[in-house]
Amino acid sequence: MNRTGLLVAVVVALAAAGCVGFLLGDNPARFEASTATIDNDTAMSHGYELNRTEDWTFDRNVTVENRTRRVIVTSRAAKYGREIDFGALGSQRAAVVGVLSTPGVSVAGEVINPVRFRGNADLATRATSGYESLEITGNATDETTITTLGTNTTVSTLPGRATFDGVAVDVLVHVTKVPHGDDYLVAAAVHPERVEDRAAVLDMFRNIRHGGDGG
Repeated sequence: MNRTGLLVAVVVALAAAGCVGFLLGDNPARFEASTATIDNDTAMSHGYELNRTEDWTFDRNVTVENRTRRVIVTSRAAKYGREIDFGALGSQRAAVVGVLSTPGVSVAGEVINPVRFRGNADLATRATSGYESLEITGNATDETTITTLGTNTTVSTLPGRATFDGVAVDVLVHVTKVPHGDDYLVAAAVHPERVEDRAAVLDMFRNIRHGGDGG
């Protein structure tokens, strides 16, 4: 799936719901997520640093029922990493954590979740990057309930296989989804299976910041 797939889901949600405002509006329909990050002190306490932030913008003319309208959707991601010793390969930033914020769509007072049907591998890849490829290889080995941004959410831990610098690595993938304000957030982490980082990941997930609010 290409990078715009998650953003297209917002448009599909509008079309499927038959949103009158979308069909009849003349100006561009704009949906923009607020930035979500991990509390800096929490990330640093576990050896993680902010690698970069990214904005993904979907800007396209969309036709629904013979009506065409320009749609602009902006999602945002903050991505963190820490170095892992890979022996002969040296130290590599192979433990990665990210938070993706994508705008929800309100139709007739109901908020539609644009990430509801996205798979864990897809969501983890979008939220974290860092690996050349990522595949989920089995069912969840653990599910833990945490509270973040005032909401209880389940963090799923799954086994995976990833490629880093041309080398295949067995990894653990941690992922959760949580609504907050007008957005939907995906928090994900990927690290080598041999590295015990689950407690750190859960702590960082508990300390997400979004739109000026803390956890």
